[in-house]
Amino acid sequence: EGASVLIHGTEGTDSTLQVTSLAQIILEPRSRTIRGFEALIEREWLQAGHPFQQRCAQSAYCNTKQKWEAPVFLLFLDCVWQILRQFPCSFEFNENFLIMLFEHAYASQFGTFLGNSESERCKLKLQQKTMSLWSWVNQPSKLSKYTNPLFEANNLVIWPSVAPQSLLLWEGKPCILCKLLNGQVCTQLP
Repeated sequence: EGASVLIHGTEGTDSTLQVTSLAQIILEPRSRTIRGFEALIEREWLQAGHPFQQRCAQSAYCNTKQKWEAPVFLLFLDCVWQILRQFPCSFEFNENFLIMLFEHAYASQFGTFLGNSESERCKLKLQQKTMSLWSWVNQPSKLSKYTNPLFEANNLVIWPSVAPQSLLLWEGKPCILCKLLNGQVCTQLP
C-alpha cells in the first residue's frame, strides 16, 4: 500500500527491533536478500543502538549471567529461520548465514557487533581498527557458503504460519544451545 507505520514499544527497544525487523522481512522482498538483510541489521539493530555488548556479554570465561544479558538477537535470528523454513525459495541466504551472524554477535574478529551503539563504535575507531563483517561475508569466496541455491526472487508479501505445529526448535548447529546454557563460546568461527 505504501502506508507508513509507527511502532512504539513501551517496554524498551528489544521487542520493537524484533517486530520492526520481522515486519520488513515479511513485507519487503529486498530484506530477504543477503545485502538487504545486512542493510536491515545495520539500520534496525546497529545504527538504532541495540546494545550488543551488553546483550551478548557471555564469554567462555564467565559462568554467571550479566544483568543486561539476553539472547534478543538470537531470538530474532530464530524467528527469521522459522520464516525461512516455511518459505525456503524466498530467501537468498541460508541457515549457515544466520548461524554465522549469531556466532559473530557473540565472538568476532570483526568490529561490526562490538560496542553498545554506533557512537561507541565511532569512539573506539572500530572502522579503522577492524574489518567489517559485511566486507568479509560479501567476498565471492565466502558468499557461496551462505547463498541459498533454491532462491527465486519473490516480490510478494509472505505470511508465515504461527500455529504451534508450524514452529520447530532451531537446532542449527549443536553448539548454539550449549553456548547459552553452558556459557561457552564456540571457537570454530567461519
